[in-house]
Amino acid sequence: MNTMSTTLKVLHVASFMGNIGDNANHCGMRSVLAENLGCELAFTELEIRKCYANYAAADRWAFDDEFVDLANAHDLVLVGGGNYFELRHSYSSTGTTIDITPERMAKIKTPLVFNALGCDVGAGVTDENVAKFGRFLDAAMDMKTCLVSLRNDGAMGTLERIYGKKYSDHVYHVADGGFFTRVPERAYPELPDGCDFVVVNAAVDMEDVRFPGRDGLLSHEAFCTEFADVIGRLLDGHPTVHLLFAPHMFSDLKAMSRVMDAMPDHFLRDRVSSLPMLHGQNGHDYVFGVYQRALFSMGFRFHSNVCPVALGTPSIGLVSYPQVAYLYEELGMPERAVRVNRPGFGEPLGQLIDATIAGAGNIRARYADVVRSLRAEVDVLHKDIAALL
Repeated sequence: MNTMSTTLKVLHVASFMGNIGDNANHCGMRSVLAENLGCELAFTELEIRKCYANYAAADRWAFDDEFVDLANAHDLVLVGGGNYFELRHSYSSTGTTIDITPERMAKIKTPLVFNALGCDVGAGVTDENVAKFGRFLDAAMDMKTCLVSLRNDGAMGTLERIYGKKYSDHVYHVADGGFFTRVPERAYPELPDGCDFVVVNAAVDMEDVRFPGRDGLLSHEAFCTEFADVIGRLLDGHPTVHLLFAPHMFSDLKAMSRVMDAMPDHFLRDRVSSLPMLHGQNGHDYVFGVYQRALFSMGFRFHSNVCPVALGTPSIGLVSYPQVAYLYEELGMPERAVRVNRPGFGEPLGQLIDATIAGAGNIRARYADVVRSLRAEVDVLHKDIAALL
């Protein structure tokens, strides 16, 4: 790969605050990119949530000519990673949160990389948005200095279900940056000594999708009752286990509170704790440092499943939204996820917990192999980025 002696100015368009998983994504991606490009990277961060239609503060920005000027004042533009190819935004010229017209995008002369993005139709999609996003992809493919990559959460399969194989040979398929995140060693004097920690991430955003309480799917209240029973059996059977809830964003606090409401007091008073809801790099280091120390983890959120693989911690995907199931399928480990919004999930989940504890060493070794394989895929993309610089 090209080795560059100067510092590269990078405009990074993504979300940086509000979900600790995003910080893991950027931390891992930036370290690998700097290594592969062989130079220092100086990032200008542009918070993508401040261009959303529901954001009205004075610092709101848009994918307009001012953005084009900012992009052209840098050496590289990275958009993502994140789930920004979600085709549900009718107001947008692309059908996604990246509301940039093909004509304006063509004015960007700096190498432009849409990096490890999710392509998601779980919240619904219209024919109009399919057409708009297709025009956007056509324009991106026509640009000699633009690369598009999708992350390994079923995004490529979604793209092919919509457009067939039209874009398959032109879009990179790469791992989310969270697979390469690392955390420094640190002490946790506030956590109990001599315990085997089990980290649990609970989520209840999009409750009507995750837990609608109809058509054979559980309500969130019913899920909490059954999940609390699974946790109770885990704690009864393993006296050294201490449960740590890990909120990744603000709405997770509501989800974990509901689970705790379904649990008996004697567990809550002595064997259950919660990590704080934190943001930014320091928050990332604190929260995922605990993940790294855990006996195993269970989680709903995408990065509550990505980061344990990166850190060598056995993980169990709690599936109430397709992305987590797709993730483990793409990793070749579909057995590591359990759909938890159908009645009776407690039995297979309990069996998987027992198997995870018994086979932790083999799982860690398998995760290390997976990360090495994913790194090779990312290296290909970064080599092509280097060729554009």
